[in-house]
Amino acid sequence: MDDFIASCQGWESVTSRPHDALFRATFEHPSHAGSLLRSALPRELAALIDWSRLRPAANELVSSSLGERRTDLLFSTALEGPGAGDGARVVYLHIEHQSRVDTTMPLRVLGYRVRIWERHRKRHGGALPPVFCVVLSHAAKGWTGPRSLVELFPEPVRTLAPIAAHLPRCPLIVEDLGRRADAELRARHAHPLPALTLWLLRDARSPERLVHRLLDWRDQIIALLDYDHGERDLAQLLRYVALVGSEMDFEEFHRFVAHHIPEVEAMTMTIAEQLCREALQRGREQGQREGQREGRLEGQREGRAVGFEEGRSQVLVQMLDFKFGPPTVPWTERLRRCESTSVEALIQRILTATSAEEVFADG
Repeated sequence: MDDFIASCQGWESVTSRPHDALFRATFEHPSHAGSLLRSALPRELAALIDWSRLRPAANELVSSSLGERRTDLLFSTALEGPGAGDGARVVYLHIEHQSRVDTTMPLRVLGYRVRIWERHRKRHGGALPPVFCVVLSHAAKGWTGPRSLVELFPEPVRTLAPIAAHLPRCPLIVEDLGRRADAELRARHAHPLPALTLWLLRDARSPERLVHRLLDWRDQIIALLDYDHGERDLAQLLRYVALVGSEMDFEEFHRFVAHHIPEVEAMTMTIAEQLCREALQRGREQGQREGQREGRLEGQREGRAVGFEEGRSQVLVQMLDFKFGPPTVPWTERLRRCESTSVEALIQRILTATSAEEVFADG
């Protein structure tokens, strides 16, 4: 439980890129990255790699203009078998995460490869190491972009044999989640976290697919709780669902979880409450900024009121729906009757009350 509480305390810094945040939180660990890479690479290539030596590599790559570029995740390891030493056997594995199709991806990856090679030569000298890139895609309609650099050249050019022989290929290895069945995702990963992460990256943006497949993943969700840091990891997954879906989507998801997976109902409620607090804090900060722009105390008060109204309408109503279900009298009407009660006081009442009447005691 301590891990879960600690993860809740870190939720105040809401990410504006939840897909990237979940991807990094899961696959920055070599064991999880290894299972993803091993399943995505061609079998013959994967067999040549020493997976026991997979380690994170620094992924800040300085360009010629001294601007820093960062690959999503970069790992180093060695090739299996005898060689002239570890330096001659080093290989880099690069995972680039895409939630939508990028038609310039082969060119971007080529830029990363060049800077990886330049840095390697500067630090170690010698021959260039192989660099393989896996593009993890959960684009809504699948990966429809180019899979090699040569595809970016016009067709009349790349089909002329004398020219095509000199064009760089630089192929990508695309792991297209839209083409992976649930059974494949589960079978490829011994630990439930990477499989659950890939499932949610693929399906969490679609409430219909998410709820439809949730029962198929119930055993994996429950199993995750038995692992070290399982509560923290599950909290990250549930928070991702809350961030990428709309408010009503998460309400439906919460009710479905409460009915079918009661073991994690309290966790989903805690996440909803934490998101409520964050929304209220953003409302207050927005109000303060608006007031400062006006430069008048009256503007500050009006700005705070805007933040309060936003939090009250979008957040408190959500909390009330989660805990007490649809009301006979609209929640917004009941909240208007409690204008003298502070937002913080209402939140505290919602967290501990056993009925709506306890929340609206003053109203």
